[in-house]
Amino acid sequence: SGRDPYIEMAALALDKPAAGITPRERQIMGKVPTLASLYRISPRGLQEYAWREFQIDWDFKTAEHLWQTFYRAWPEIKAWHDREERILHLRGWTWSALGRKRRLPDALHDGKSRHEAINSGINMPIQSLAWDIALAATTIASNMFARSDTFVVGTVHDAILAEAPETDLLWAEGVLRWSFDAALVRLRPLGLRLVPGLLKVKTTAGPWSSTLSPAEYLRQNRSSAAVDDFERLLDSLV
Repeated sequence: SGRDPYIEMAALALDKPAAGITPRERQIMGKVPTLASLYRISPRGLQEYAWREFQIDWDFKTAEHLWQTFYRAWPEIKAWHDREERILHLRGWTWSALGRKRRLPDALHDGKSRHEAINSGINMPIQSLAWDIALAATTIASNMFARSDTFVVGTVHDAILAEAPETDLLWAEGVLRWSFDAALVRLRPLGLRLVPGLLKVKTTAGPWSSTLSPAEYLRQNRSSAAVDDFERLLDSLV
């Protein structure tokens, strides 16, 4: 539907209109608690996760507020967690949309190890699929870049990191976007079927954690010859 769950979460947590949410608020008050809660976490676990992974120093009251806000907004997620826990406890394994199977025998037994296994079982089908799509897109993009000065230099979870001359930046962006669409086609023989429009690809340029699109990056670096190419492209589109 084109909605942004991170913006919606941040707006609810901060009690402000979605249109007024800043990129930083979207990241900290929206994305961090949403991703943590999606894979089932306690308020205390959310507090520890935010500090360990992002150095966000929430007190327990704030973490609990975010946790409660998430599950009030999307109660069906809690129902999904409960269903998956029952299934994992009965069979001790799970699988992804591509048929990757992960055995979690600790889910069959009670105790702390069962809790960890259940959480892994809830996480695996989504994270595994995201990685398979990103890996397929990486190989496609690498082949497209083979005769250029643009290179794939790494991956982070479901993100591809590439280095490109500024003069090739917009072309490289197009290749990366196309590669994810092509990955969905390449994985169809393995059984992948996604609702059209479900996968959204976001591209940024600049240092890690930059929120600038390639076009915005070029506008802010007007000394580059790439800006002229970019403006000529805009003129041709108009």
